Amino acid sequence: TFKAVFPRTPTPLAPINNVTFTDVNQLAVMEWVSAGTSAPVTYKLRVKRTDTGAVIYSETVSHGAGATCGADTCLYNVQQALRDALGNNRTYKWWIVAESADGVKAGAKFKFKTNFS
Repeated sequence: TFKAVFPRTPTPLAPINNVTFTDVNQLAVMEWVSAGTSAPVTYKLRVKRTDTGAVIYSETVSHGAGATCGADTCLYNVQQALRDALGNNRTYKWWIVAESADGVKAGAKFKFKTNFS
């Protein structure tokens, strides 16, 4: 049986690793490398606190349903619910998990910090 694999890992691009947000509205768009397959793919966006490990935001999106994906990248317009879940002076990890009928592939985890004035 032939099983296709994702040509690319859904690696985060923006926000960049270790960025600090000084205003909650600076977190407007998230971008990652698309899976690079023509098969239907869903992407699970996860954000968790590094101090407690608690997932504070989780959403499943796909091209045309929450995300806009091209040949190389996907863009996600951050929902107010995610911004509302962010606390001040915290560090978060975010990552993407790509899923299709052919398999699952998780991307690297990037960190961002909040320091709202």
